[in-house]
Amino acid sequence: MTTSWLELKHPLEPHVVALLGDLDDVLQAEGIPYLLSGAMAREILLHYGHGCARGRKTTDLDFGVTVKDWKAYEALKAALVASGRFRLDAKESQRVIHKDATTGMETRVDLVPFGAIAQADGTIAWPPDGAHVMHVLGYEEALASAIRLRIDTTHAIPMASAAGQAILKLVAYRDRGTRTHGRDAVDFYELLGHHADTLTDTQLYDEFPEAMERYDFQPEPAGAWILGRQVSNLAPVALRDWVRGLLCPPERERLLTFAARTPLATASIDTEVLLAAFEKGFLSGQPQRT
Repeated sequence: MTTSWLELKHPLEPHVVALLGDLDDVLQAEGIPYLLSGAMAREILLHYGHGCARGRKTTDLDFGVTVKDWKAYEALKAALVASGRFRLDAKESQRVIHKDATTGMETRVDLVPFGAIAQADGTIAWPPDGAHVMHVLGYEEALASAIRLRIDTTHAIPMASAAGQAILKLVAYRDRGTRTHGRDAVDFYELLGHHADTLTDTQLYDEFPEAMERYDFQPEPAGAWILGRQVSNLAPVALRDWVRGLLCPPERERLLTFAARTPLATASIDTEVLLAAFEKGFLSGQPQRT
């Protein structure tokens, strides 16, 4: 499989570069496949990588990490602490705090475990009592389709692609949408409205000519259609069904309500048109077989 690279138009903040490098050193040494996900991945892809306007502000970084069980997860956190660049968070068991050796700036880092640690239905139950259950559907697919972010001569950070991010945002929204005030839906719409900005002319006009023709060569809905197709082609049947559930009432109306909170809603881009275009592209694709 050909590796896709993200070239940055704007430099990352030094403390983010230091964090990514320090974390990559530990995870590579431990042999743990991982990827950058969450809102920072969206911001890096759209703003730093493609020059789009900044989206919802975020300062935390989220990573999906593949581990076989909770013992391995705790061992990973111990390895990060042993590096001298991270410390455990006193309140959140999934979080470590990174300290930039140069500036002393501290940044919260959330580690989402997936892989063999997950149950057959794609959930994990956090210890000690398993009361907090979280879906980690989509992480395997996001890792398989990850792009690479080169931060210096020795570190290439795996990061969820636009399609991978869209899947993770939709799963997170359905899992915790009300509790987090729809911020995952806002991030999803940022990806949706700017997807055309991340595509080359070859992708827009040659790989997916039906999208531009369908929408009278308007890039925003055409890009949303293409993102839907890419998500559909990436998702196995079970995950495809999960996404389809969000495109049906009443979930669809709730998703559109949260869309009003994104800057796209005031930028003459109809969020309902974008969602309809995404759905058409999604339904046109072929799901992965498991």
